[in-house]
This record gives sequence, C-alpha cells and structure tokens, in this order.
Amino acid sequence: MGKYWKTATISDQTRFKHEFQTLIIRAYARAFVEYNDWTIRYLPLDMASNATKVIVKTNVIQPSIQPVEVNYRMFLNNNEWKVYDIMIDGVSLITNYRSTFADEIQTKGSLSAVIDDLAKRNAELKIRLCSPML
Repeated sequence: MGKYWKTATISDQTRFKHEFQTLIIRAYARAFVEYNDWTIRYLPLDMASNATKVIVKTNVIQPSIQPVEVNYRMFLNNNEWKVYDIMIDGVSLITNYRSTFADEIQTKGSLSAVIDDLAKRNAELKIRLCSPML
C-alpha cells in the first residue's frame, strides 16, 4: 500500500489496522477450528544467537493430501517475537494483500472506501460465525 499509506490520515490508518487485524484473526481462527485434525510439524530453526529476524518453518499436515509449507517471518520487538508475514507454499501474505489493496484502492477510488468494505466484510463474517448451526 506504500504510497497510499503515506498519504492516509491517522484516522484511516488506525481504522485500516483494526479492520485488517480483525479480518486476519477471524480468517485464521475459522481455519484452525474447521480443520482441527491438522498437525503442525516445526522444522529445525536456523538462527544466530543475536538475530532480530527469523523465519520459522513449518509443514501443515492434513489427512490425505501433501503437507503445506507454512513459514512465519518474525522480528524481535521489546524482547518478544512478533509475526509480520506468513508465507504459504512460498506466497507471502504481505505481498498478496499489498497488491490486492492497491488494486482495490484504484478501483474504489480511496483507502477510506476499502476500509469501509473491510468493515462490512468483517461484520458479515461475525454474523456468520456467531449464528447457531442448523
């Protein structure tokens, strides 16, 4: 989102962070609940003792299909490791979302319109997740 982020208001930046975080949390929470028979295999960690960035490599093993490579790009912040990107089979979520949001801003005409759309999708997903199963 680079150039759009630099010109966004503080309010739009705050709203975007909130709505995007909500979208990511709900998407992953739903995936892990729906697929509770997955196994995660952590691969050996190659990290220098003074590293501030690292890639944690895993394989997600699902019944009857090939394992999926899921790697977490992390950085050290105030003595806590934070995930800043997830790569699934070599595809970076940061890169994917960055280009998707840039395209949406071009199409919708503003970051504010994209945020409104994210908020709407989050609200719809919340309703679906909170509805009792029939």
